Amino acid sequence: MRGKRVWNGAALLAWLLLFAAPAAARTGVVNTNDLNLRNSPQIVHGNIIGKLNSGDRVSILSQDSRWLNVRTDAGLTGWVDMDYVDEATRGVVNTDDLNLRSGPAIRADNVVGKLNAGDEVIITGRQSRWLNVRTKSGQSGWVDMDFVDEDGAPAPPVRTTAPPPQETGRQTA
Repeated sequence: MRGKRVWNGAALLAWLLLFAAPAAARTGVVNTNDLNLRNSPQIVHGNIIGKLNSGDRVSILSQDSRWLNVRTDAGLTGWVDMDYVDEATRGVVNTDDLNLRSGPAIRADNVVGKLNAGDEVIITGRQSRWLNVRTKSGQSGWVDMDFVDEDGAPAPPVRTTAPPPQETGRQTA
């Protein structure tokens, strides 16, 4: 009888993991300042519950027509107009004097700015070897992908338990 209960428990756990787990949220980045975060997917007086700014990261939970249901890094959940959120990833420039270009090509007349090592960018698109990026100041352009490290690498594991005890050479029970 005990074996049957273990089997039933394992089957229930497998079912929950397969069917009850929520889908992974997409990541978005706000592309304007003073974006209204609303408690419903409509423009109604009094339904603003917060403000978001350019560069703020959100998890996109669902979509209703032109509205995205999002969760902020602070845990606040609400609705925003989809035009003001880019599905994107973050990146960090890994060289100095990187040309920010108006298009995905090397031409002398298409340099619109310079980026330096450590500058954070938001990657909003790709074409061949080129990344379309937006800087923290809001400037957009194209850079060669070799000079941006994407923020998708796994983080080092976080220690949640005490380290194992040191070997003393004594035997314990």
